[in-house]
Amino acid sequence: MINSDGKRFRKVSTDPDAPVTLYRQKDDLVWAELTGGGVRLGSLTGKCGEDGTIDMAYSIK
Repeated sequence: MINSDGKRFRKVSTDPDAPVTLYRQKDDLVWAELTGGGVRLGSLTGKCGEDGTIDMAYSIK
């Protein structure tokens, strides 16, 4: 299983204010918060499979 805990991801963009997402993971539970760009606050929660795929739900405001 891939461990995403503490990793930050940003969409490839020329915009320096593109949203940044900080992932957390405990066992197969994955959650994250994202901010920046036009996103005031976003969150996701999901379950990581053995093959590294994440089945998740998200909300963005």
